[in-house]
Order: sequence, then C-alpha cells, then structure tokens
Amino acid sequence: MRRSPRPGSAASQHKHTPNFYSDNSNSSMSVTSGDSCGHREYHERVRSQGQQLQQLQAELVKLHKEMSSVRAANSERVAQLVFQRLSEDFVRKPDYALSSVGASIDLEKTSQDYEDANTAYFWNRFSFWNYARPPTVILEPDVFPGNCWAFEGDQGQVVIRLPGRVQLSDITLQHPPPTVAHTRGANSAPRDFAVYGLQVDDETEVFLGKFTFNVEKSEIQTFHLQNDPPAAFPKVKIQILSNWGHPRFTCLYRVRAHGVRTSEGAGDSATGDAH
Repeated sequence: MRRSPRPGSAASQHKHTPNFYSDNSNSSMSVTSGDSCGHREYHERVRSQGQQLQQLQAELVKLHKEMSSVRAANSERVAQLVFQRLSEDFVRKPDYALSSVGASIDLEKTSQDYEDANTAYFWNRFSFWNYARPPTVILEPDVFPGNCWAFEGDQGQVVIRLPGRVQLSDITLQHPPPTVAHTRGANSAPRDFAVYGLQVDDETEVFLGKFTFNVEKSEIQTFHLQNDPPAAFPKVKIQILSNWGHPRFTCLYRVRAHGVRTSEGAGDSATGDAH
C-alpha cells in the first residue's frame, strides 16, 4: 500500500511551491505589450502634429504672399495718387502773374485789405498768421493755409500789372481744399468772378468772361477767357462777385495769368465789351 508523503517532506514542499517564473514571464509580456502601444500612440501624435505644422506653414506662406500683394497694390495706389496730385498742380501754361517774372499789384485799383479791431486775435484763433497778408501774396507760388490776401466782404477786385503786354487766354485760381483748411471749410474762397483786360489808357476795360470757382472740385482751376480775336493787355483785373458764405471777408490765394507775351508795339487794339 502506497503511503502519502508526510507533511513537511520534500515531495510535499515541491508539490505546493508556487511558480514564480511563470508569473514573472506573463508580467514581462504585459509590460512589453503596453510599451509597444505607448510608442505607437506617441509616434502617431508626432506624425499628426507634424502634418498640422506643415499645413500651418503653408497657410503662413500663403498669407505672406497675400500681404505682399496687398502692400504692392497699396504702394501702386499711393504712387498713382501722388502722380495725380502732381499733375493737378502742374498747369502747363506760362504764368505772367508771377512776381518773379515782373508782375506786380496796382494798389490804386485794388480793394483795401481786410481790417478788424481784433485782427491779430482772429487770425491766431484759426492758427493763421497774426498779421494781414498784402495782395502781392497772390503773385507767389507759396500756397498754404493762411497765406492769402483777404479783403472785406464778398465783393472786391485786384488789378495785376503784367510784365508786358500779354494776349490773355486763360486765368487760373488756386485755393486750398476744405480738408486742409484750419477752419474745416472753404467759405472764404471766391465763388463767382469776372475777368477784364485793361487797355493801355488804363481806363478802358474789356470783358473777358464770368466764371465760378467750385470749391468741391480741384483746388487749382483754369478758366478759358473770351479773348477772340486775341488782344494784348498790360493789366488784368479779377473782380470777385461773391464768395462761398463767409460774412466778413474773402481770401484770394493765387492768381495765374496765361497767354502769349507780345512786343510793345503789337496787340494794342482790343475788341469786346468795353467798360
């Protein structure tokens, strides 16, 4: 009869000893499998983020190109505006009402300067000069806000002594636009005006036309005179008939007289409506 091993014997101990090697092997396999999944997920995230970075870089390159094209378009637009501005200011006609070529003001036939008890205060109030400008300022090319000749009211005149006898063809008036005026308006600008040529006797006036200076248009406006057949005059009169609403004075900035200068003995006769 076969006996069972006694408790505590070697056989009994061998039979009930746990298999530590088997447990460690299963645990190692589980860890290795988890690490593999973690690495796979990590690489997947890296790949996804790399694709996102590439898309972002492509969008940035596209945005940079669009911004460059916008800047180029704006630069071209600015250049066009500058050239347009320069072309507007460039009157391709000789100016015989420039003091530098010999023009002057006939003060005896010109309206009085605007005067007021608070003249200095008035001009300073609008950041203009603190003194009245003489009528000779209209014969200078320097046109900026405040550098004008002002006469009282909305009607007046100025007579320009030309550097010689000129067959007048056009008259140009210039006034700063309302956008750059310190008063935020151009109500002191001349509106309706008439032009006369003065004959040699200094008394006979020949009507050359009536015009309107529109402050809503260009600051430089040229008007064709009714001088046909052409007659030469030593003087020209600009008679302001109204302004754009200022109740106390009218400002005249620059006047240009265009035409052809003749010899002293030519062009003495003048036709038209004499006054």
